[in-house]
Amino acid sequence: RQAIADWIGRRYPTLGGRIDADTHVLPLNGSREGLFSAIFPVLARKPSIEGPVVLIPNPF
Repeated sequence: RQAIADWIGRRYPTLGGRIDADTHVLPLNGSREGLFSAIFPVLARKPSIEGPVVLIPNPF
């Protein structure tokens, strides 16, 4: 994680070291896992009877 955060800091110097390896970097096995994990921060946290419906296209 730290190596990735360091690389991002070198690649995008305008970020000024604001990438925290523990909270901003998520190692993944593949793109499907990343697409699935990226949805959670934008879903509403309030309980509902039906629950949210998320449609994710197949990346392959």
